[in-house]
Amino acid sequence: ESHLSSPIGSVLCFIGPPGTGKTSIAKSIAKATNRQVIKLALGGVTDEAEIRGHRRTYVAAKQGRLVDGLIKAKEMNPIVILDEVDKLDKGTRGDPTSALLELLDPEQNNEFIDRYVEIPIDLSKVLFICTANYEENIPEPLKDRLEMIYFKKYSFEERLIILKDYIYPNLLEKYEMKSFDIEVLSCFYKAISEEDSLRKIEKNVSKILKVLLTKFKLENIT
Repeated sequence: ESHLSSPIGSVLCFIGPPGTGKTSIAKSIAKATNRQVIKLALGGVTDEAEIRGHRRTYVAAKQGRLVDGLIKAKEMNPIVILDEVDKLDKGTRGDPTSALLELLDPEQNNEFIDRYVEIPIDLSKVLFICTANYEENIPEPLKDRLEMIYFKKYSFEERLIILKDYIYPNLLEKYEMKSFDIEVLSCFYKAISEEDSLRKIEKNVSKILKVLLTKFKLENIT
């Protein structure tokens, strides 16, 4: 069983358009290093308590989402995916960016204090990976702590190959439709591949297959 320690001060940030595989690569790193994955969606977060937790004096107080993830993962060296750090927003309940800076600071995160738990938590073995769509929207103090890795959009030809060789066959298996006699025309593949995002391509194909599956089941009932 192999576990990597997080390099001191090294926080990766994957930057690129939606559907270019940023989260998939992060999960692949977790699989290769035999770690659990904790994903924190930060888009639109305005309350720093989402990261630092609530004080116990508040009604319905609870720990922050990171501590909640650690409890579920049952280990102290997971990979934490901080998704959409470019969409953080400062609200009336503290600044989530400052809480994130404390979380990612190797000089502080070995004694991170969640306000609900109220005891130091050692996060020094956690590997943090951030994702963002737009580098210019990442707060400057946060950007200084990140090692940027850029993801470019897939070309039309690349999307076409991924659709044919990966997305479509995997969805057929998922819906147990491999035995179905479905003829797929090349014009269908080309039309679906016009969409930039692989995530959206997969959703579109999934919708079509669900319609076909429903139709097949109704025909067999009648």
